[in-house]
Amino acid sequence: MLQCAAIVLFALAHLAGLFMLADAGPTAAKFFHQYLDIDSEGTPAAYYSALGFLATALVAGHMAQHESGRSQRRFWAVTAFLLGFLSIDEAASIHEGFQVLGNFIVPRTGIFYFSWWAPYLLALAPVLAVMTPGLLSLPKQTRNTLVISGAIFLTGAVGVELIEAAAYDQIVSMAPDNPALVPLTQRFKLLAMVEECLELLAVALVLRALLRHAAIAGPDARIRIVDDLAGQRSAVPAPGS
Repeated sequence: MLQCAAIVLFALAHLAGLFMLADAGPTAAKFFHQYLDIDSEGTPAAYYSALGFLATALVAGHMAQHESGRSQRRFWAVTAFLLGFLSIDEAASIHEGFQVLGNFIVPRTGIFYFSWWAPYLLALAPVLAVMTPGLLSLPKQTRNTLVISGAIFLTGAVGVELIEAAAYDQIVSMAPDNPALVPLTQRFKLLAMVEECLELLAVALVLRALLRHAAIAGPDARIRIVDDLAGQRSAVPAPGS
């Protein structure tokens, strides 16, 4: 619930800034892009997204250490790696560097104007093949939530991105020699908000599914206490375990 409330607050802040500050002069526009724009880098929303990926990666890494089945351990290990990479990507915008490579895969026009996702999907295909056995062996509720979350994430990161790309292609066509001089339209910024909100929602659902799965399937947490004088160890259940 708290994560969903945070997503709503980021969306409302984006909308408020978009309709009240984005066109209110250079100072107000700078404030909007630095603090309220959910699609800009280095904003509170961007850091929140990166932390969400990181927290989910840590839970997946915990499950990789404590699952009993080999396929499930491999699934959680790969999941932890992917989520960790996405956390770094969200903070450092690594995916934007793959735009050049994407241009060799699909033509840079219309819905394919943004094509960073093309090499990502190509690299993800064999990874999903490796993860499938572990995913199918998970409890039904966990498996279904992860599949739905993945669909929501791809809908935002790729599906809405294609619509954004078409809108941006129309924008740059007004000044093909220097597209940076053409301001982004409100339609484009609203699409960007929808994309980011879908991605944030997907991460929130994954984190909830992983925490629930860890609570049900994971072992009790225990603290190892070493008695330096006696040289003995004892296992004491951690608070809340």
